[in-house]
Amino acid sequence: LIAGAMVVLKGDKTRFALTKGNILALLCGAFLGVGVVTTRIAVRLGGLPNYTKYGYMMQVSILLVITSKIIYKERAEISNSLRDVTIMGLGRFGQLFSFVLATVYASNLALVSSVTTFNVVLIFGAGYFFLKERKNLKQKLLGVSLAMLGLLMSI
Repeated sequence: LIAGAMVVLKGDKTRFALTKGNILALLCGAFLGVGVVTTRIAVRLGGLPNYTKYGYMMQVSILLVITSKIIYKERAEISNSLRDVTIMGLGRFGQLFSFVLATVYASNLALVSSVTTFNVVLIFGAGYFFLKERKNLKQKLLGVSLAMLGLLMSI
């Protein structure tokens, strides 16, 4: 269903090909699956406080090292949008922390992972209402429907 949704959401009538973006999207899905399992293992081995402290701190530290040149070059622009970046960071923290809590306390890890598919609907709605993304609306609705069908099948 995911591959079907990618074909539908591609947007044009040409033949589907594995572009760099499609490959990265598939890799993102694969890494998300690995991340869900390793999150649960890490929390079981070290406890939630240690996972939160070291797991998130390590991610932020690595990302900071990788992007330090970009941050240095763009520091004036970043300082101008600090409020927006802070709001986005707080929202992302809330999303990630609730996801970690769900992986810790849910009895069915596959269900937690599949329920995150609901973000497709939220992203579609936000894109439609806030970003005015109305191009290929029928295809986007069909792609969202395929994703939701996959979610319902997993429950």
